[in-house]
Amino acid sequence: MLSPTIAYRTTRRLSGLTGKGHAAVLLIAVRDQWDSLSPAQRHEVAGLVERLAVALRREPLPAA
Repeated sequence: MLSPTIAYRTTRRLSGLTGKGHAAVLLIAVRDQWDSLSPAQRHEVAGLVERLAVALRREPLPAA
């Protein structure tokens, strides 16, 4: 299966971001390039977003 085509490297963690913050940055990058993705890439992204949503729901809430 093809991966979404993003013109810059996304595997390096951005310093100072939590896991959720890093995920948000990647989702924003995909959103900004959505029109350039093929239907197959859009389908793959949708599946990844579903998996991410499940993982984030399972993540414990930080202690207040």
